[in-house]
Amino acid sequence: MPRGKIQVKAFPALVDRGTHVDLEVLDNPLDAHYSSTRGVVRLAQLALGPTIKYLRKELLRGKDLGLAVLNLGKRDQVIDDILFAAVQRACFQGEGELFELVRNQSEFERRLEAGRGEVVEIAQQIAELVAELLPLAVEIRKQMKANKNALVLAFAFGDINHQMQSLFAPGFLVATRWHWLKQYPRYLRGIIVRLEKAPQNPQKDKMHIASLETMWRKHADQLEKVGIAQYTECEPWQQYRWMIEELRISLFAQTLKTLFPVSEKRLNKQWQSVLDTL
Repeated sequence: MPRGKIQVKAFPALVDRGTHVDLEVLDNPLDAHYSSTRGVVRLAQLALGPTIKYLRKELLRGKDLGLAVLNLGKRDQVIDDILFAAVQRACFQGEGELFELVRNQSEFERRLEAGRGEVVEIAQQIAELVAELLPLAVEIRKQMKANKNALVLAFAFGDINHQMQSLFAPGFLVATRWHWLKQYPRYLRGIIVRLEKAPQNPQKDKMHIASLETMWRKHADQLEKVGIAQYTECEPWQQYRWMIEELRISLFAQTLKTLFPVSEKRLNKQWQSVLDTL
């Protein structure tokens, strides 16, 4: 694309505007791809008008108080994320849960029709998971508020708050693959177990926090450096991020068991794989 006498590479992208989608050009191909994946899903959601309207009325009725505990915003905001995630999974993600970006009208319509019948079931599945998480989150907040060792456990409470904020970051239902979303109840139960055990050895809990912070900082710094688009395209990096949650289970709630063997050494090795891939 010419700018004066200079030729600048530009990449077309669909940009999600909520009520519609715009076509723009971006200067980074990864950003263009990431934006277009969201734009395509929004187009599909808009095309599924009656189904989406029905789900907006039915999902998470009476759950406003629990949503407030997780700081997820109003019910309408959470519903929109659930619907977006449901359309994304039903129409554009295969068995491996990798997003397959469509690039022409006929392929878009084919995928829309193929996934149309699954949207309601998937949306209800996600909503049921959210409903399962709410009482666990309430219990965590209740235990922290009533804990008589709050001063001794200040570092543990700070780490737990950071973990909760990371797990339930805005848009987490869309950004997190279903495989990992299904682990959320175990992660929250892990926090409850930790709260029960931490007063017995607060120094050990604090020691674990230091190693976790080091590993999380690698992820956070890299994300700030290169952006979410590159993260979504890097399988080893996503694995690393969720290995941190599995390590928390290993450190604080061993009885709940991890999905796979995990240790600080394994995470360091995985991070090297991330750097080799980027």
